[in-house]
Amino acid sequence: MGSLDADIIVVGAGPAGSYFTSLVEGDFKVLVLEQKKQTGGKACSGLVSQDISKFIPVKGLVESELDSCILYSSSGKRVKLGIKQSTFALDRDKLDRFLVERLESNVKFGVKVEKISMPAFSSRIPTRRWLHAFFTHFERGLL
Repeated sequence: MGSLDADIIVVGAGPAGSYFTSLVEGDFKVLVLEQKKQTGGKACSGLVSQDISKFIPVKGLVESELDSCILYSSSGKRVKLGIKQSTFALDRDKLDRFLVERLESNVKFGVKVEKISMPAFSSRIPTRRWLHAFFTHFERGLL
């Protein structure tokens, strides 16, 4: 793959990797590596708290707003549950594309990361409850 000239290498261009990259790319040179050839195609309900709108603009991504759900069992029983806080159902493919397209960082698709070595000077950064990002801060030219 050649030289990895980056301060931070993020493995995965899904929502967590892309959002984390958007938070740090102003201060660091970031390289994002994604195994798939393009974003999207994830089997996911796309259900998220309305709190997501505090972090990203959701206009055009919301398919519906939910305040309850019905659970069905294999025996045919069903239970209707109310949701304390309304929830958005997002188009997951649109969300993935939106997050990647707004990045200024280099995103390389079709790159499978098979092994990660964590040097002694690497860091684990705990972030918001729903996002935990692991990154290694490399000295320029180390790799």
